[in-house]
Amino acid sequence: MTRILAMCALCATLLAAAGCGGDGGGAETGATEVVARDFAFDPRSASVAGQAVRLRVVNRGEAPHALAIEAPASPRTPTTEPGGSATLAAELEPGTYEWYCPVGDHRRRGMTGTLTVGGAGGGAPHDAPASPSFGY
Repeated sequence: MTRILAMCALCATLLAAAGCGGDGGGAETGATEVVARDFAFDPRSASVAGQAVRLRVVNRGEAPHALAIEAPASPRTPTTEPGGSATLAAELEPGTYEWYCPVGDHRRRGMTGTLTVGGAGGGAPHDAPASPSFGY
């Protein structure tokens, strides 16, 4: 029952975020879409209500990109070529995590963002290493 509620909350989050920078076309059901460009992610942050995380990265840049989360087990997508896409699926504890592109020096060049993972009744923030300023 908890997983069903988490998926319902995730779907509500997706519907709320549908107008935020992406065209929404072809998005995988149940996955928050993150667009990789040279050298930034759009959106720069996302939130999921439950602990089940599904992020679909679409490469709209001219260089290969991937998406990784600074978290235990280091979940990441395979590297995608321009025009490609991949999905990252993970179960994460409630908290705030940095996501980044692990390809070459893309992380250093600013391909980073923030993922906030909620949970039943909230929870203590994840003790992730401090991340650099995102330059908002």
